[in-house]
Amino acid sequence: MQSRGRNALVKPKNGGMACDAMGETRPCNSGACDRDCELGKFLPFEACTKACNAGYQAKRKRVLAEAVGEGHCPKPDDPLRLVKRPCNTKACVGDEVCTSTIDLVIAIDSSGSVTQKGFDVLKVFAGKIVQRMAPSVRVGIVEFGNGQLDKDKIVSDAIVATNALESDMTSVAAKVGALPFRRGFTNMAQAILKAKDLLAGSRKDAETVVMLITDGRPSFKMSTTQAVENLRQSSRLMIVQVQGSRKQEIAELLKGYASVPWDSNYKHINGKKALTKAYDAYATELIADLCPSLESPFMKKE
Repeated sequence: MQSRGRNALVKPKNGGMACDAMGETRPCNSGACDRDCELGKFLPFEACTKACNAGYQAKRKRVLAEAVGEGHCPKPDDPLRLVKRPCNTKACVGDEVCTSTIDLVIAIDSSGSVTQKGFDVLKVFAGKIVQRMAPSVRVGIVEFGNGQLDKDKIVSDAIVATNALESDMTSVAAKVGALPFRRGFTNMAQAILKAKDLLAGSRKDAETVVMLITDGRPSFKMSTTQAVENLRQSSRLMIVQVQGSRKQEIAELLKGYASVPWDSNYKHINGKKALTKAYDAYATELIADLCPSLESPFMKKE
């Protein structure tokens, strides 16, 4: 509203007429206050997401001013804010070692649905991933699938199999191989919480990553969702689903848990039999997604 007023220069006397209205108002700026966000210019292209097996470079626009009211702002993956281009499209050699600076926690599912034989397969696979880590990587191991409820309805805590984060990969691989089969329910939330605890001791210059190897759904969806949201505020979450006849709803749930973009952080392996036939190939695919910096011992010899 706008308003204005005036003073009476001569007041009425002896029955004289009073002045007209001394003030008046009128509406102004009556349109809606909604405002679209303001985007800056594209930033330079970022580093390639992969060293081999077809990565991409992205450039993004920052939001300079947030939208107001019902104003519109493109989502972070909208073409108006994100542009991608392919890079490092050559195939991996197959023996690459991760040379990135990463603090990694591998959480391995040993729930009853995995079976003893299947758990042995997952342990071999996790061991092969561990052995492809260079000294710049530190690894912690968490075992879950030991889930049960105590008399107070408290879910079993996941188990840490390493001494926090370790850099001796031979020792870590041996500890993976010694893990016993638990046969409990899938206490995935406890695994994620325990992984986050381990990463509290991570290095300041290291990327923190949790790699979850499982065959299916968590036992308690709500608590797992909360644990995932908490973890993803500070760390990257990769999920490897090893299951032959996966249900689409479970796959979508796990994709939603994985960090964005899900296609770089969710990997489906079509069952344990398929995994046993191609341990090294699957390990290479995962390491290529995990580590921006790789080194091939074979190519180095060449």
